[in-house]
Parts: sequence; C-alpha cells; structure tokens
Amino acid sequence: AQDGWRPLFNGTDLTGWANINCAPETFSVKDGMIHSTGAPICEIRIVDEAGKATETAHVPPAQLAKAVILNDQRGFLMAVVPGDRHVSFDDLWITLGRRLSLAPENSLAPVFRDCESGAIPPLGPAYGMKTIVDDSLFGQPEVYFESGDHRGLIRVDGEEFLTLLRDAMHGQFAH
Repeated sequence: AQDGWRPLFNGTDLTGWANINCAPETFSVKDGMIHSTGAPICEIRIVDEAGKATETAHVPPAQLAKAVILNDQRGFLMAVVPGDRHVSFDDLWITLGRRLSLAPENSLAPVFRDCESGAIPPLGPAYGMKTIVDDSLFGQPEVYFESGDHRGLIRVDGEEFLTLLRDAMHGQFAH
C-alpha cells in the first residue's frame, strides 16, 4: 500500500475480518464485494491481532489464554497467560531455574507451520513443546484462545481447557 495506507479488503475472502456473533453464512464475498444475507443482527470488523479480535468479540481479557513463546539454551517453552497479564521472567527463573527470553518471531514458523504469525494457540503439548500455564487461568468458567489465525477464537469450558493442558506445568508467573 502507498503512503502508509493498507487495503481493508482483498476482494476474494474475509481474511482480516472478525465475525462478531453472526451465523457463518451471514457475510460472504461475491464478485469481489462483501455481501450480507440481508438484515444481520451482528457485524464483522477488521482485526489485526488477538487483542483486537477479543475486544471486538467482547471476551473478558482474563478469559483469553495467550501463548508466549520463550527460549533459552535448552529450547522453547510456551508460557500460557491471560490476555490481561504479562510474563514475569524473574518469576519463571525462580519457578523453573531457566533464564528465558522471548523467542525470535522468525524462529517460530517451522514449529507452528499451521499458524499465522502471532496467532499461536496456547496448546504447547500439541506441538511437542514444554508448556507452563499461569494459575490465574484456573477456575475460569470459559477460556478463549486463538485458532491459529486472526479470524477466529475458540471457546472451551474452563475445566476442558485445563484437561487439554493436563500434562503442562503450572505456577504463578504472570502479572
């Protein structure tokens, strides 16, 4: 795009748009235009990243599980934290005895081949990655997380989410 502008619609599909409380067939693309079934009682919005998608979907940030990929000389570690918190590297050092840092974005593509950049689901064991979950996600009635792209969120029962991560470590390391 020229002069800092970017196209809002690619003319072929709804990539970059979030379906907010709509039936999947409500919006579609026909002849290079966005079409609606007629009188939607919902909306679609443009989204750029997980935080914006959850804001538009009205998801409480404490119920959004986000994956933060860290690494050190021993390899990758996925830290799973609520959307309104950040990883405390000092707390992870105390808990795990590892001096971790954020993994470079370009090192993640080979591991998460099925995901868009920045849209990694917080399911480290599914990718063979050691994982630690912040205790603040325990007890949530529902948990939402990225589906591997910026177009959808997955909602699961809180207990089911913890079942998905039953083999992960857990602790208090997010603030």
